[in-house]
Amino acid sequence: MSAMTMIRARACLLFREVFWRVVPRRFALTGLRPNENALLADKRLLEPYPSLAKLEDVPVIEALMETTPVALLDLPELYVYIAHGANTWDDEHVNVIWNQAILQFGPTEYGTVFDELSRCYPLKAYLKAVRWTAAEQQS
Repeated sequence: MSAMTMIRARACLLFREVFWRVVPRRFALTGLRPNENALLADKRLLEPYPSLAKLEDVPVIEALMETTPVALLDLPELYVYIAHGANTWDDEHVNVIWNQAILQFGPTEYGTVFDELSRCYPLKAYLKAVRWTAAEQQS
């Protein structure tokens, strides 16, 4: 809200996000693009979402950005996208996101990044809630 107020924007999106691949154990910072899953806006500004299984948010965000001042924040640590294997998109799409990432953290850095993010996000509780064992995460 502060960013929106400062520049008189009517909506806000993150320009990058933290991308967490649970299996295999990896983190990344996504490529630069407005991320529709981190939208803050008065819903009266939004076009109706089309009835689609995928990509339903793209035309809504495109229309919003064409008609409304939007603040794009480069604060990826505000949102962790979890690729857990049962997302709407398949592994091929997850691999595209991974390959377009600006910064990737593989198995060597995984523990450090996991611990750092766990200071702000309940990552361990998430793994426990979905009953992910350490062995399953070793892939």
